[in-house]
Amino acid sequence: MNNVATLDSSFIIAALLPFEEKYKEAIDFLSRVLKGELTAIQPFSVLVEVVGAIKRRTGSTELANKVKDKLLGSVNLIFVEINKPLALKAANIAAEIGLRGMDAIIFATAKEYKTLLKTYDKEMLKRMEK
Repeated sequence: MNNVATLDSSFIIAALLPFEEKYKEAIDFLSRVLKGELTAIQPFSVLVEVVGAIKRRTGSTELANKVKDKLLGSVNLIFVEINKPLALKAANIAAEIGLRGMDAIIFATAKEYKTLLKTYDKEMLKRMEK
């Protein structure tokens, strides 16, 4: 699936906040998803992480809710349930390589749907190399 990715919350947050170091690269990619050129599949936990991070970093509940609505309203940004099989796959990944819980769920989602994982989380990248 060349045109399908899983976006970690660090990647989406970088695309939403112009003061982030990787903003340009991230916004270009996310814009392509929102325009329907690419598809992104991620667990609902990413939505929660992104909305919480936007609120914490900007102090704006209004902006956090706008981001939530925009992400949920995009046809090509697909959020999937964290069901038992996905949770078990994530738990196995966490046990194997020591990823944190939410990171393991994101990594498991990418593996389950055979997508390219886009993240700026340095610890996640380091552990996935193992």
